[in-house]
Amino acid sequence: MWHGNVGWGDWLVMTLGMLVFWGLAIWGVVYFMRSGPRAGGMARTSPEGILAERLARGEVELSDYHQRLEALSSQGSRRTEADVLSPSEGSRAGGVDGSERSPS
Repeated sequence: MWHGNVGWGDWLVMTLGMLVFWGLAIWGVVYFMRSGPRAGGMARTSPEGILAERLARGEVELSDYHQRLEALSSQGSRRTEADVLSPSEGSRAGGVDGSERSPS
């Protein structure tokens, strides 16, 4: 039974334990908020990143990729995502397998 004989060592251990607990709890919330999955349009990617993703999906050919990447680097940040996402006149209209794709 506890009779109130709590010494300084016990108080120190309890205080440090609570500080560690709350520190880990706050760190965990911040960590998961920063590294959690990004939903839909919440994550902003650079135009170069979008272009690289399109190349990886097969939506643009390698020559078209290099041409657009050069255009982005020469014009700097004046380009918008819509400029990168819109297909050029000379690019392939179909998907990877040659099927027709509807614009989205």
